[in-house]
Amino acid sequence: IIQVPTCVMRMALNNNNMISVFGQKLSLKYVIVDSLIILVTLFSVIYADETNDGEPDEVALLLSHFNLLVLTNITTIIFYGKSQRWPLNFTQPLIFVMISFRCTLLGKILSLFTVIVSAILLILFPVPSFPSVTGKYAVGVADIFLSVGVESKEEEVALGTDYTVEDGKSFVSVRLLYPTSECSNSGISYIKTEYCDQFNASANGPPLDKLGILLHGWSLVDIPVKRNAKPLYIGPNTMPLAFYSHGLTGSSSLYSYQAISLASEGYLVMCLEHRDGSAFGTKKECGEVVKFDRSPSLMGEEEEILYRRNQINIRTNEIIIACRSLLALNDNDDDALRELGISFRNVLDKRGVLACGHSMGAGTAVCVASRIPNLISGIIAHEPTLNWMP
Repeated sequence: IIQVPTCVMRMALNNNNMISVFGQKLSLKYVIVDSLIILVTLFSVIYADETNDGEPDEVALLLSHFNLLVLTNITTIIFYGKSQRWPLNFTQPLIFVMISFRCTLLGKILSLFTVIVSAILLILFPVPSFPSVTGKYAVGVADIFLSVGVESKEEEVALGTDYTVEDGKSFVSVRLLYPTSECSNSGISYIKTEYCDQFNASANGPPLDKLGILLHGWSLVDIPVKRNAKPLYIGPNTMPLAFYSHGLTGSSSLYSYQAISLASEGYLVMCLEHRDGSAFGTKKECGEVVKFDRSPSLMGEEEEILYRRNQINIRTNEIIIACRSLLALNDNDDDALRELGISFRNVLDKRGVLACGHSMGAGTAVCVASRIPNLISGIIAHEPTLNWMP
């Protein structure tokens, strides 16, 4: 009862190696893993039943079959870890108790409780899916370190200490999404498991910060994009531009639906990974990771507001500098894009950039618009943190 719903419910989406079970598309790899776990669990229970004669001695039963119970849990943890999926492991410790006291009233109560907990967990952690995108175009994606020009010492200081500027140049980590004619199904995860771990660690304190596996279900979801696809040529200087700024404990991938929706309508969308400490983990071009900054949450209200305003100021400078490079793609190819065979020359509409963001990112979008109003064609601000705006 505990494991079978896990096997049926944990579907892997957009997987090439699929089979149909009760009308549901399941990944063959995950079905094999689940089946193995079920077999080991059943073997433990059946073996314990067959070797238990007469009245059960609960303590002796627990000790004599402790090795089988340990094997069950080890198998579950190892194989679910390899498949990087949510395993409902919370119910595993209850199997120890349930088998040990299964013939008593306590055992029956615990058995019922275990089934209820399993059902609740399946409801709380349903099969993840990505909302359908109904735009006119398929979508391509490129994750690059975009070369940006830093025009003054003031701009270098405004970027903060996590940027390295050499000869007036630096790099920002961006995800570019854009219309393409190629099939948008390349098996790109919504959020990688390593990012799930970082997100969980940034959002929770001990001991929950170590339980990133709770969010690994996000990695099961494939987003409908084609990596490094060729941009679709719609016409000269007709592709509109937009940027999306993520919120606190966010990332460029967390807002995939919003960005993909815009790209499917013909936009070139730039999602920037901010390095002000508000992201759950931003990788720099050197390989280092800018970790989430927890210090503001330990401050007083007024002190935190001042700190957040400084962060939004850094974010604003990041986007302004990145927008200059984004507009320049119409005239010159970026080195990173050239290596991928991607070019936006003579296709971009340089008349303005749509500023988008959520929460802290929405506040950032408004600040960018106030700083460079002539380059901003419009603003989409989802739940802006107005009191954090400098």
